[in-house]
Amino acid sequence: MKPDIYPMHGGAKFAYAALGVLLCLLIVTIPLGIWVFVKLARSRVEITSEGLVARGMRTVRMPFAEVSRAGICEMPIDANGFGGFLAKKKCGGDVGVNLCLLDRRGKTRQFIVSMYDQYQDILDRVESALGKPFETVRRGAFGLKWADEGE
Repeated sequence: MKPDIYPMHGGAKFAYAALGVLLCLLIVTIPLGIWVFVKLARSRVEITSEGLVARGMRTVRMPFAEVSRAGICEMPIDANGFGGFLAKKKCGGDVGVNLCLLDRRGKTRQFIVSMYDQYQDILDRVESALGKPFETVRRGAFGLKWADEGE
């Protein structure tokens, strides 16, 4: 089966391109800037009936058979200035929506799903593939907190 592919939206592409340009301004960080441009060119979410692969600055692979819990974590962007502008462009608004997947071994994998075109469609596809609704995940001091974890 051919995967459904969701590319990164224009605002996120702009934010990462600006980061790459800023990194290339310094001679020492040119290799890192080139790495950002290469990752930007390959960024997308692929969904098949077996699982999903989210390619961005890092790659998140998760077969649906290994997912024990799935949740949504909405992180508000409180930054101002040029950094806040880029963060809001990257996430597509004032809130970054993260898709959090907990595997059977207890490892949480997450990525910013709102960076991709039609991210609500991605969420709907994942939810229907898992057969259960998303939980609400909160941001804690040392990582993500699932609904049943204490403060």
